[in-house]
Amino acid sequence: MTVKLGSLRADVEKEKVGDWVDIPELPGVSLFVKSFNDPSYRIARDQLVQRLARKHGKKPSPPDEAETEFGKLYAKHILGDWRGFDEAYSAELARELLTDPAFRDLRRHVEYAAAQVGSVDVEFSDELVGE
Repeated sequence: MTVKLGSLRADVEKEKVGDWVDIPELPGVSLFVKSFNDPSYRIARDQLVQRLARKHGKKPSPPDEAETEFGKLYAKHILGDWRGFDEAYSAELARELLTDPAFRDLRRHVEYAAAQVGSVDVEFSDELVGE
């Protein structure tokens, strides 16, 4: 069995534009997210990491501070909408929730969804080529 090389191609456009991702742990909930591979997110993430490193030196950032800062990034660059919650999506509400340490599960669901967008669906073949 071999892997079809073309099936490893990520959907780069979908990573930048975003897509709806169902959250398995929350039946009926879907998040519209961009990928962690989106260039604007990656630049902002790298700048945040550098800023935190300058601020804290060799010590790790306090967990609540890091989660709050990443929550801001998720609200600005990753999460674009949701459905299946009892409150309508707004950018302001998303930022409020994603920066609240108590809403860490929501952040984890956004992380899960962002990791799914544009991901590959590996295909296999019974043909062996180039052995």
